[in-house]
Amino acid sequence: MSDSGHARPSALSPTAEARAEMRQWVDHWKVVGPILEAERWARLLATSEDDLRRQSLDLLALWQPGVAGDDGEAIVLQQRAFALLRGRDRA
Repeated sequence: MSDSGHARPSALSPTAEARAEMRQWVDHWKVVGPILEAERWARLLATSEDDLRRQSLDLLALWQPGVAGDDGEAIVLQQRAFALLRGRDRA
């Protein structure tokens, strides 16, 4: 606390401007969130069962056994997945 008895703003506490921006961001997403959710459901309902099956298989094909280490292995696994998807788009 300062000599006046008020808490000093710390480096971690947001400024009034930052709080206003965060409040604006939250208010924005209160409006946009339901619109995007409705869009997501509309697209999902418009997707054929064959497309849904294919998309499910694509997601399951990305699974890799074991946990990637922190020595860059995750990047290799990620690039392998992207390469598989690129190859499918060309076919």
